[in-house]
Amino acid sequence: MGEVDKLTLPLEGRPLLVQTLQPFLNYDPIGWIVVAANPERLAEFEALFREQLGPAADRIKVTAGGEHRQQSILNALRLLKEQKLSSPEDPIMIHDGARPFVTEQLFNDLLEKLEQYDGVIPALPVRDTIKRVQGNKVLHTEDRETLRLVQTPQVFPFATIFELHERAAEEEFLGTDDASLLEKYGKTVGWVDGPSYNLKVTIPEDIALLSHLYQGYKQPI
Repeated sequence: MGEVDKLTLPLEGRPLLVQTLQPFLNYDPIGWIVVAANPERLAEFEALFREQLGPAADRIKVTAGGEHRQQSILNALRLLKEQKLSSPEDPIMIHDGARPFVTEQLFNDLLEKLEQYDGVIPALPVRDTIKRVQGNKVLHTEDRETLRLVQTPQVFPFATIFELHERAAEEEFLGTDDASLLEKYGKTVGWVDGPSYNLKVTIPEDIALLSHLYQGYKQPI
């Protein structure tokens, strides 16, 4: 997004990040929410949540993000541990702040499947043909039946994901998502069908697309 802060772009009259947080605040089983933000803007985000969310903002903690996403997640997990806001067996949902279209049904599906695995992710089948290439040359076609497009939130027991994030930091291993840490260290990962509309804002034009979808998505959750 260049110099644009996508998390504060307006989506149907509210900042994108606020729209993302609302379904989590509406979901009764969720206790605390931690947002990892630019260290220089912590007070700004705290004020934004108070303005936009009122008393519900009391359930949100804001902590400093790191140099990369994985460090930001670890900082958030450390806050939960240091302030004793989470028990080892509690499930933790890790989510992209730029994915506003999540539902209670998705939360329920993830938590139910977590009884069978060390972590669970939402994923979508690959609809298009996938080619492996080298430069401008096509090498071969991948078997898309064994491939999935991965979304968030990803769900883990607190003790499991905290231990693996600490270990990855010590070993300087960077995964592409949180579930990749479980894969590296021999844990099991399950998946559930993710909603096709669980889109992530990546470029400015995505806001216009999400605004178009918003009316169809809007529902009590």
